[in-house]
This record gives sequence, C-alpha cells and structure tokens, in this order.
Amino acid sequence: MKSSFAPKATGWMGAFWFLLLVAWLQPRSAEAQELKSWWKFGLNLGLNEAGVSCKPINQPQKSGLWVSGAGGSCQGAWSELFNQYHLRSPSSEGGAWVRFDFDLQLTLNGERSAGTEAMKIGNRNMFLEVGQFLPRESLFWFGRRGYRWEGFWLIGMTIMNSEAPGFGVYNIDVGQGMRASAAAFYTVSYSGGPLQTALDLRLEEISLLNGKLSLIYNATQSGARDAAAGTQSYAPMRGSKFAIMHKAWMPSASHQFGAMYGQGLFGAMDSADFDQGPLADSLGPWRNNELFSASSPPELRDAIRESSVMRIGEQFSWYPQGRSFSLDAAVGWQRAEFGGWRYVIDNMIMERPPMQAVAAAIRPTLQLRPTLELETLLGYVSVIDGFGYRHRNSAGDLQETIRPVDQSLCNIYFALNLKPLARWQQKFGLYTGYSFWNAAMRRDVSNGLYPDRNSGFYLGLSSYWEI
Repeated sequence: MKSSFAPKATGWMGAFWFLLLVAWLQPRSAEAQELKSWWKFGLNLGLNEAGVSCKPINQPQKSGLWVSGAGGSCQGAWSELFNQYHLRSPSSEGGAWVRFDFDLQLTLNGERSAGTEAMKIGNRNMFLEVGQFLPRESLFWFGRRGYRWEGFWLIGMTIMNSEAPGFGVYNIDVGQGMRASAAAFYTVSYSGGPLQTALDLRLEEISLLNGKLSLIYNATQSGARDAAAGTQSYAPMRGSKFAIMHKAWMPSASHQFGAMYGQGLFGAMDSADFDQGPLADSLGPWRNNELFSASSPPELRDAIRESSVMRIGEQFSWYPQGRSFSLDAAVGWQRAEFGGWRYVIDNMIMERPPMQAVAAAIRPTLQLRPTLELETLLGYVSVIDGFGYRHRNSAGDLQETIRPVDQSLCNIYFALNLKPLARWQQKFGLYTGYSFWNAAMRRDVSNGLYPDRNSGFYLGLSSYWEI
C-alpha cells in the first residue's frame, strides 16, 4: 500500500527520541564516532506538448513510460539530505552499535509536470538501526523508513513496498544460509483516511537455480478510526499480499523475476502502475476514502474483499566486461479483478470488467567516452479494459461498453549524459523523446485538453548530483 500522509503519532515519536537518548548516554566503544552526510540534488527544465510527461526528475533511471495529466512546460528541482550518524561504532570485540538515519526531501514545482504542488517538504526516513544487539548478527530498527522496495524500475512496476512509521528486525539467521525478517507498520492509506496497521514477513537468501529466492508476505488491517479527527467513521477492512522474487548475478549479467498476488485492500486500493492510478478510481463513484466510509454500500465492501491483483515481471541486465555497451530490458503483466462490483445509474446497471495490462521496455546505453554516454529507451504499455465500464439492462443482458477501453502507448527516448567529475556522483543530461498512443488513450494522456492529438514530443535538460 502506498502512503501519502504521515499521521500525528506522538507516542511512537516519543519512544523514538527516548531510544535515541538512551543510546547516546550509553558508554562509547574505544573507536571514534562516525558521522556521514551527503546531498542529492536534481534539476529539470523542459518542454512538453499534448500531455506527454517530461522525464521524472527524481528517478534518473526510470523509463519515462508515464504520461501526465496536462501539457505545457515541465520544470522543477528536488533535493535530499541524507545523514547517517553512528552513535557507537562497532568495536574490535564485536560490540553493539547504533546508527541514526535521516533523509529530508524538498521538491520545488512538482516532481513530474506543471500543475502539481509548488513545493513539498518532508522526511522519507528517520529511524534508528541497532546492530549486533540481538543474536546472530540480527539488526533491529525503529522509526519511519522506506522499507526495502522490490520491483522493476525500468517499467515502474512495484511488487512490494512499505513507507511508514514502524519497527522491525531483519538479517535473522535461520540456518542453511537463509535469512528472515519481520516488520510492523502504522500508517494511513490515503491522506486523511483511516488508520492502518501492517505486518511484513520475509524469508530470503534461499539458494535456487544459481541465485537467491525470497518469499514476502504482507497483511494489512484498515481500522475504523479517522487519522485526523479520531472519529469512528470508517468500515474496517483487510488485505494481504504474497510475492516471490528470484535474483541471480553473473560476471557480466544479472536478472530478477517477481510475481505478486494481492487481495482485499491490495486488490482494490493498490496502485495499478500501468494505468496511472489506484484501481479504486475504476470502481465507479466510490473513490479513495469513500471506499472505507461506514456509509458506503455493503455490496461495495464485499466487492473490495473479493477484488484481487496479480503481477508478474522480469528484468534483465547485460554489461559485458571490457566493453562500452550495456543493455537493460524488462517486461511486466498485470490482471486486476474488481470483485464483481456493480452499481446503478439512471436505471442502468454499470459493472467494471477485469483489467489487464502489459508493459515492456529496453534501454541500451553506449559509453562514447569516459565522461560521455548515450542513453536510449524504447517503451510500450498496453491496457485492456482500462477504466472501462459495461452497461447491462435489468435482465442482465450486455447492452454496450461505455467507452473505448483498449489503450496503448509507445515512447521513444534519447539522452546524451555528461559526467565530467570523477570525484562525485553526477550527471548532466540533454534529453528528447516522442510518444504516440491510440484514440482510447487520449483522455488519460492529456485529460481531455488535446482531444485530437495522438502523439507528442518532449525535450529538456536535467542534472543530478550526489555530494
């Protein structure tokens, strides 16, 4: 589940600072304390037309498959400050240590295109991590953090993700080289929505086919209490998600495969990725927080419990040693079931058919000189029954499909990236791209602003620094 709002949680914040104080007052080891700080900074200036999105400025490697809700200019800047402070460094005898991790993010003029918030500021990570405190080299953490995202960055496909306040332990040795982890989270599903708790369990490092297999399970409970007002205004609901990941590395290549199945909240509310929004947006007039409302019809809650999402993806990277050429490729498939949800408008029975989507991308990169590279990308996404509705009469006979639903979009991208300094991680990029889509995709590409356009270009200048 994606979290876009951090609730006021004075209880866990108080415990957080208490643990920090205790760790600070404990006797230090003989080794010096260690403080690490670094900045990440990005700048994007560009022009787009017909609703085509500029390259995302805060994810330099993302495919650029996505489209924005409005055309025009695309500009913005973002910055992140990272701090890692070792309150007690590990001693030569293997003593316990504590690390404080803090990540502050500032974004100006939106992250993707014009029309979004002018400025956003917040912390993605603020947690303590304790090492060699539990047996067998296990690590304990407490605070707010983005927790071990799994997915395929090339096509923007998420398999498992949690970003919320919580606590957990990982790197637990369970024998045969396998490791286990467990984490609990306390967050809100949508801004101003109900409180939510989640449990994340993982069994990793399972040797299989010359690689490592991971099993991940997440169970989430959405409660009745409003996060902001504290009132009992929601209907409790549940969701669960199970995923498997297989990764393998060779001297000149690597691969990862992932498969995920979600139901309940993870069926109706999880981000659809391929079709630009939560599946909740396709459940008729009930959207976002209204899905949780205690006043929503019982048949809607039944449909949410029966809804499901299945995703399968594969990403491959080839980087032959001694050569200036590399290749990344990914493909993903998704199917969403909406639990047989129906509703009535003007005596017409509206129903949401299952949605399927497929996305693929290939990204060759050529190192022209030690400081200059040419990056290209070809991406494609197709959505079947995306945001479509079917109309049936009172007898249940299918009358018509309310709108065209088979959507497709293709994107071509080129960038010339300059890396002049060997001391820092940095990149200056001059990029351009062209996208074209079918008539059924028009509304979702340009939000109706360009009803006659089936293509558009974008170009711009981007920079990325890590100091």
